Amino acid sequence: MAAYKASDVLGQIATRIDAITSETPDAGFKRSAYRFKIEDEPEGAIDGLYFVDLEGAQPYQRNWGTSENVIDGRAVVYVAYSRPGGDRGEGDRQTVLRNAADDCQRIADMVEDPNNYSSTTSGIREIRFQGYERVQDLPRAEVWAVRFFVQWRSDMITS
Repeated sequence: MAAYKASDVLGQIATRIDAITSETPDAGFKRSAYRFKIEDEPEGAIDGLYFVDLEGAQPYQRNWGTSENVIDGRAVVYVAYSRPGGDRGEGDRQTVLRNAADDCQRIADMVEDPNNYSSTTSGIREIRFQGYERVQDLPRAEVWAVRFFVQWRSDMITS
C-alpha cells in the first residue's frame, strides 16, 4: 500500500468531474482555484466553474500494528452557474435550475460509481452520494453543492 492523502482523493474526484459533459452552455466543467468568489467573477464566465472541497475528516480505524489508517471524510463539489436573465445564454432561473439539477445528478453518478476509481491505485474504499442543493443565490449567479461521504485507506505517515 502507499500513503494516500486527502489531496489525492480530491484529485481523483476532480478527474472524474473533468470527464463529464455538462448542461452548461460550454458543455463542460472547468476547474477553479481552491476557492472562488462568485461575486468577483466576470458575468457569464462562471458557468461550469467548480472546485472540490474537503469539509472535514475523522478517523475510522487506526492500526498502528499494520501501519494502516482508514479515514472517513466529507467531500463537496461546488459548481457555479451564470444567471444573466431572460433567454440570453439560457440564463433564466428555470433553465439554470434544470441544468444545475441535471449536472448534480451527473456528478453524483460519475463520482460515486466504483468503476470510476480504482481502489488499489487511489486508496479510496467508498464514495457515497449524500445529496445536492443550491448554496448561494445571487442576483446573476448561483452555486450548487454536491455532497459525498468518502472513505479511504492509507499507510500511516510517520516521517
